[in-house]
Amino acid sequence: LSGEVDLSFTADACIHGRLMCTPLFRERMTVISSLSADIGERPTLNDLDPAKEIHVSWCSAVDSWHAETFGKNPRAKVSISVIQQLKYFFEGRDCWAIVPCSVADSLEKSGTVKLHKPEFVLPGRVIHYSRRLSDENNIYSDALIAAVREHIKTTRPDGIKLMEE
Repeated sequence: LSGEVDLSFTADACIHGRLMCTPLFRERMTVISSLSADIGERPTLNDLDPAKEIHVSWCSAVDSWHAETFGKNPRAKVSISVIQQLKYFFEGRDCWAIVPCSVADSLEKSGTVKLHKPEFVLPGRVIHYSRRLSDENNIYSDALIAAVREHIKTTRPDGIKLMEE
């Protein structure tokens, strides 16, 4: 708000009188597991042992679902906040995690995890962009947002859907 940042991307909407927060895209969440985990292709909630979870807080909708499903204080194997560390926790361990489909695709391509199609419904996450109301027509921010939209339209990544402008 002090003018140092022109644009931000967040997984939860920012509500502030001097900010404009706009949904950009919705992303499906899914389940991944280590290569050694004994989890079938279409796991149920009963297949997911909270003690073997690598927990990451992705957004408030997923956090609320997680608390309702596994309890407010489940004993996860580990809880991390640095997403880049996620793949290292899957090497040689029997574990699983709930992640956005873009993260799942990237980790699956690296050969460190198995991708699953859960039998249960997971909430999605919505990525928003925020900027100051007074900076509504910043050509650089507009160009970046347009480039992100165009990339999603062109590549059509599985599990990601643009929100209407």
